[in-house]
Amino acid sequence: MIGSKVGALVESFELMAEIEASCARLAAQRLGAADRAAITRAHVACQEAVAAGDDDAYYPANAQFHAAIYAATGNRVLRAEAVRLQTALQPYRRLQLKVPRRIAASLAEHEAILADLIAGDGIAAADRMRAHVLVQGERFMSLLAALQQETQTDD
Repeated sequence: MIGSKVGALVESFELMAEIEASCARLAAQRLGAADRAAITRAHVACQEAVAAGDDDAYYPANAQFHAAIYAATGNRVLRAEAVRLQTALQPYRRLQLKVPRRIAASLAEHEAILADLIAGDGIAAADRMRAHVLVQGERFMSLLAALQQETQTDD
């Protein structure tokens, strides 16, 4: 039973990575001034949370960064699917940020994605976004394995 749930989570992260990669590619192609400003504001909020050492503030700023990219696609259907899946994966995405040094790595990944978006490089933005989301799934799986090991050690 647990194995099938974990498998579904892995598959959901794989799908999320592809959806977000498509969002990044389209956003890079269609980025307007308002979209650029919204994505940049969200990124600055992420930077401020990291600088303040406020892990709890990072997650909503991170979610806003991704949501601003979804909006920049100009594709309502894709945006709705991205939001739907992000909402479904929210507890797991938030949990992976508890892994040591993950927030700093996430911020660096955002920085690179933002640079690609501003440069209009849809292929690079898509590749970076895909890797950014896939690592979240991998981090979640690592965290789950560590928790299972702790539980077995406590028995």
